[in-house]
Amino acid sequence: DIPLARAVETDPLPLAFTELPAAAAVSVGNPHVVFFVLDVDEPPLARIAEEVLADPLLVDGANISLVAAEERDARGRARLLRMRVFERGVGPTPSCGSAAVAAAAVAHRRGLVSDMVAVRQPGGQLGVTRDAQGHFWLAGPTALVARGLLAAELLEDAAEVAGEVPA
Repeated sequence: DIPLARAVETDPLPLAFTELPAAAAVSVGNPHVVFFVLDVDEPPLARIAEEVLADPLLVDGANISLVAAEERDARGRARLLRMRVFERGVGPTPSCGSAAVAAAAVAHRRGLVSDMVAVRQPGGQLGVTRDAQGHFWLAGPTALVARGLLAAELLEDAAEVAGEVPA
């Protein structure tokens, strides 16, 4: 479950934003709002995300994804989910593993995909598999995108917020 201002169904999620087909909310450890569209390149992702994130229903925000189900098999299920992601607090991002799993989970729940699906984002392609117990597994390449240093004070502050005592 994702943190919401009130108890509601999460698929479809009753958002004030109505420019796209109804979204679904899902948590894979962090909150996601997933919109299925025909073309992920056309809608202005940043503007849509800003409007959706302004909805008072989403009390802690969420990652926002635009997803297109493509390359259908003989049974009509998509073999590929193409998507773009707006990460809360970050903005548009080239790749997001949790968003790939969230999109696959919603697509599976809606009967759009089988237990295995490829997920293509601007940063590359991942594979998501649902096992017999209903767990989703993510596979794909990794890439270093940044190096940096954190001040010790930041780690102490984060530990304090989390209620942990730093070593």
